[in-house]
Amino acid sequence: MKSLSSVMVALLSSTFLSAPAWAVDVNVDYLNSLTGPKISWSDSEGTEVTIGDKTFYYTYNMPDDYTETTTSVFISSGAEEDVTSKVFYAIDNYAAAANYSMNEDINIKSDFIENYLAIHNGYYSSVALGNIIGDFIGNSHSAIAINMSGVSTPEVAQIGDITGNFIGIPASDKTGKSSKVS
Repeated sequence: MKSLSSVMVALLSSTFLSAPAWAVDVNVDYLNSLTGPKISWSDSEGTEVTIGDKTFYYTYNMPDDYTETTTSVFISSGAEEDVTSKVFYAIDNYAAAANYSMNEDINIKSDFIENYLAIHNGYYSSVALGNIIGDFIGNSHSAIAINMSGVSTPEVAQIGDITGNFIGIPASDKTGKSSKVS
């Protein structure tokens, strides 16, 4: 069972909440208003999540124009195509999407469901990605990792805007020590 604190509810939304998270009456309608059509919440069916002292269930609904894949994508130097309309599912050997180059014009519009690591950006060099839009659900290591091993200035790892829902994802600090948000 995944457990989220009431503060985590605020992180489910890609918009700013006008009231503190603990002052919001969390219910199925409220959760559905935050996450959009790809994630539906109920009181009885789906993957269980505890928010405060309440239990809810969510179901991921893959859009009709998306395709599911269990194969990682490596964004190479000089890449010309965005990564779009994919659901990266259950990739447990590494990252679903990995970028090791300056690709600031490459955008990702895909979802990442139950992978080890959703997106890895960086490794021994300057790296950049454009915007990332997608849902990150149940990825066991983290949603987006930036590894700057061997790079002396972390400013060289760049990502544009990130928009999406983050559900059941470990949080980690700059040392890479990971822990579930609860």
